[in-house]
Amino acid sequence: MMSLLSHLKIRVNKGNIMSDIDWSFPLNNDGPEVGLNDAGIETFKGRRLEALAREINQNSCDAKQKGIDAPVEIHFSKHEIPITEFPGLYTYIDILESCLDHWGDIDKSRLFFEKAINTLSQKTISILKISDYNTEGLKGSKEESRSSWHSLIKAIGVSNKESNAGGSFGIGKHAPFACSSIRTVFYGTKDIDGNSAFQGKTILATHKKKGELTQGTGYFGKTFRNKPLCDNEINLPNIFKREKIGTDVFVMGFNGDENWEYEIIKSVLENFLVAIYENKLVVKVGDIKIDKSSLSSLLEKFTKDEKDCLSYLYYKALVYGKCFDGHIEGYDELKLYLIEGKEYPKRIAMVRGTGMKIFDKGRFQGLTRFVGVLIAKGSKINEFLRLTEPPSHDKWEYERFEENTTHAKKVLKQLNSWISLQVKTLNSIGSVEELDIDGVSQYLPDDDIFNTVDGEDNKEFLDKPDIPKEVEVDDVPINRDNQAKTEITVGAMPTDENNQNENIGNEGQNEENDSKGGEKSNSESNSNNNGNEKNSDGDNDTEAKRKDISSEPPLSLNSFRSFCINPKVGKYQISFTPSRNGQGHLFIKIIGEQGEEQAKIKIANKKNENNSIKITSSNRIGPFKFIGGQRENIEIELMEPIRCALGVTMYEDK
Repeated sequence: MMSLLSHLKIRVNKGNIMSDIDWSFPLNNDGPEVGLNDAGIETFKGRRLEALAREINQNSCDAKQKGIDAPVEIHFSKHEIPITEFPGLYTYIDILESCLDHWGDIDKSRLFFEKAINTLSQKTISILKISDYNTEGLKGSKEESRSSWHSLIKAIGVSNKESNAGGSFGIGKHAPFACSSIRTVFYGTKDIDGNSAFQGKTILATHKKKGELTQGTGYFGKTFRNKPLCDNEINLPNIFKREKIGTDVFVMGFNGDENWEYEIIKSVLENFLVAIYENKLVVKVGDIKIDKSSLSSLLEKFTKDEKDCLSYLYYKALVYGKCFDGHIEGYDELKLYLIEGKEYPKRIAMVRGTGMKIFDKGRFQGLTRFVGVLIAKGSKINEFLRLTEPPSHDKWEYERFEENTTHAKKVLKQLNSWISLQVKTLNSIGSVEELDIDGVSQYLPDDDIFNTVDGEDNKEFLDKPDIPKEVEVDDVPINRDNQAKTEITVGAMPTDENNQNENIGNEGQNEENDSKGGEKSNSESNSNNNGNEKNSDGDNDTEAKRKDISSEPPLSLNSFRSFCINPKVGKYQISFTPSRNGQGHLFIKIIGEQGEEQAKIKIANKKNENNSIKITSSNRIGPFKFIGGQRENIEIELMEPIRCALGVTMYEDK
């Protein structure tokens, strides 16, 4: 290694690099001593390629050139260049050796610096080059501060983007460094004003320079005040030259493996589905071009069968779903695309105006299965939501809206409620499958397996298991000897919009089963409704009625289902298929978390018939005749307009 380093030093010393153009670290000046652990880089280490694609694409979309119709275009390409083309190589190796001397007693630091020196001892170095087009470039390279160039290269925790931009913390600029084995990135740009600039940045650690301690971050460019090289001040290798307006990012010592293209493509499809579908963004990864025309086939190939991806299903919602337009008080346009289907996981992609997904929203109760995409279109709602996002941009939290947290809490609650209201309008009747009565629950999926874990460990992707496959279940006959009646509880507990978690995207893992509030085993049902057992309030009249009811023979059913069709008026449909001809009654209960009570029925009639069915003084519906094997559909309206789980007992008249 030393012979090669000596050769490199000779090459650099004899080169044309001017003495005032090199790597430089500002002095510490008795300030904080900085170690190798950088919070910004550590944020993106977990899924660095996914994070890289997400942050780079977001930044380029935010810099779209105004007044042109073409989408922002971003190219990812991997290159190998001779090590001698690494700018300021000799000085950089000296810096690494100084860092190693200063931090060599710490194992983690020693291993990093030894590996970095070894990387620069090879004949070539790997580079990931990321180039964008139809953007403004990085403006203000000649300005002292507050420019897009300064914010990217020099500023820490600063973002000066507009309301419809994606980032707001300036943390995303660290993502490329997490993909560099030597934590070094070069930037080149040509902005819309015709200015060109080039500069390198490395995030290492405090070390000694001429006996003085330095800061942890250094720059390649003009050593005086660490300025960029402007307007082709030196003759750079061809790979670093920029001819068209836009920006290049060079990740030096790229640490992606052989699957790097696959990981970036998957991240682009999962996070920028809407931007690509709306023709705001085109991404080229190696030889694969991702645009609106190729979107469907690439989703089929890269994300359809991936457990942690939902973009294939979200694409169906965008293309085939029903669109709901609306807004919440004081804010502007929202669009929600929803599509129903028993294979869908009850998730909605939450997307801001940039076209980037923030997170997957869950916690939807009810029988209807669906998938959807929410797009915050308006500038006001985008500005608000941007200010509620953490640096990871994977949830919306009202506490982050420092101007008025009470107002932010109200707005997020209203947004939750508006989404839930649109979901409730879906026509679940036509998509509901028949369920067998006894023992079928062991074959059905628990909705909890689809719970979102948004925000956990800063993950922006959903850990979603395989969609359950359909199974055929034989009809289970009811044992008349052991069962005095047939009782089935179905439906969903009411969704209390006022008690929903106001922060969206941090929903946790305690979501209850959609129908949990209404589930009871046969043994529980029989025990709780035995004619010899009094009800909880000791009502003798009710006790007498229950004794009378329990003496009637049960009606055997092949299938049964109950669901709410209009919560505003408390309207439900009850569908069942009896096993034989007969005549009987329905007795309906409201099932709550703490118990149950008799449902008070206002109206009952057969679906699509105007004739009402009699409701007895004990709130039994009937009598009416049944035909064996023929589905019956009864519509009821409760006295109170509530959304609840219903328990239904079926009796056959003597």
